[in-house]
Amino acid sequence: MLLTPIDLGPVNVQNRVVSTAHGSFLDFYRPGIAPDQYVAYQERRARGGCGLIVLQAMLVHRSSQTIGQWMWERDDVLPKLELMADRLHKNGTQVFVQLAHYGAQFRSDGNADLIPLWGFSPMLSPSGWEPSHEMTTEEVEEVLKGYEQTAAVALEAGLDGFGDSCRARVPSSAVV
Repeated sequence: MLLTPIDLGPVNVQNRVVSTAHGSFLDFYRPGIAPDQYVAYQERRARGGCGLIVLQAMLVHRSSQTIGQWMWERDDVLPKLELMADRLHKNGTQVFVQLAHYGAQFRSDGNADLIPLWGFSPMLSPSGWEPSHEMTTEEVEEVLKGYEQTAAVALEAGLDGFGDSCRARVPSSAVV
């Protein structure tokens, strides 16, 4: 069963071996950084037989930057993603990317311009010391537009799909 193909919507995956999204700390999305290390990192998994690789989180809005997470720039990231798609597809591997906005998670001091954390309510971050900025309707729409733009860039680059983990974006303690 593990080595049999599976259809994920319109995407046919050669087997059910999946490398899920996880941090690599290789600054792939950071503008001006060469993609070689992260591409090689994922290419080794593709050569090893992964049917689907989900790339590490790609931020959808600058308010979500944190330590080791960078907001991409279109002209920089498009050729990086094209290279990734090409290399992994040559091994028969499908490529998705995880889209992310961390909401009130993490810390804003990892963000060079110290944009406050954006969340649905003014709650304390899990670090326990920083309250989030309660997003306005316009800011929620701005983040949603970021998801749309990020997904469009991924598909334009030749990636096969995208998703959002939805983990801990709105902790149960924040749902009223």
